[in-house]
Amino acid sequence: MTNKGNNKAYSEIEKQLLEQINLVEELSKKLAISEQYSKELAKTLTETEKKAEESDKLKTAFLANLSHEIRTPLNAILGFWEIVCREDIPSNKKNTYFDLIKYNITHLLTLVEELVDYSKMKAGSLVILPAKFSLQKFIDKNRVSVEKFISQLQKENELKNPTIEFSNNSSHSNFMADEIRIQQIVSNLVKNAIKFSENKGNNSHILVDFSWDDKKNTLCIKVQDNGIGINPDKHDIIFEPFRQVDEKITRNYWGTGLGLSIVKSLTDLMHWTITIDSTVWEGTTFTVELPLEPITD
Repeated sequence: MTNKGNNKAYSEIEKQLLEQINLVEELSKKLAISEQYSKELAKTLTETEKKAEESDKLKTAFLANLSHEIRTPLNAILGFWEIVCREDIPSNKKNTYFDLIKYNITHLLTLVEELVDYSKMKAGSLVILPAKFSLQKFIDKNRVSVEKFISQLQKENELKNPTIEFSNNSSHSNFMADEIRIQQIVSNLVKNAIKFSENKGNNSHILVDFSWDDKKNTLCIKVQDNGIGINPDKHDIIFEPFRQVDEKITRNYWGTGLGLSIVKSLTDLMHWTITIDSTVWEGTTFTVELPLEPITD
């Protein structure tokens, strides 16, 4: 073979080698990308699995707590009913037991209604029915309801005597809104305040303030307590369903743990806002802003 032929053959071999090298480099790049993708996918799957396990644990804890919350009033109803059926019980004591039976039935119905409403909120099927309502009558009704609630807790759980103050600083008296949904928000926030300020005993103080913001055209509702407070890094999770800030602490308290989730779901649904300001061992203030329509008579 001539030198010219040898050069041509070498050139062809070199070309093929370069093509093979390029092909190997391309495959190496694809393998590297594939390996990186596999690592990211494995990481995502691990995180998803952890979240799923955490969610299962939270749901299990919630269901166990819910079971307790349902059994407690049911046991009270059955127990007091057996007592009032006895012939040797004086009439005045029977009336007291009938009141306790009525309270526990109401408590049970409220629990069921909240669970149903929460399910409807998540399904997007909760019906909102705006109507005219009087703010002062609303406040008076809530004051009576809270007093009854505290009275019953004192009988059942030896709750101390917290001070509950309702104040009306609104320049408007009547509004157009769904009163029932506002009632749910206020009720859950007040119960949460009572629950987590028990550590102050008779020095527990809760303020429920209603005011009107002329600049924002909003009704502001503030629920302030001087209880255990919430760490700043926990402010987001308290609104999540089935979550507790600290299971070691909250397991000592009554309630299902869904109250703040219901509040957040309602404010989101109504396009209202809720904010939290809290200092550990000093207290917490929840502020809800409602862009409502005042009604002038």
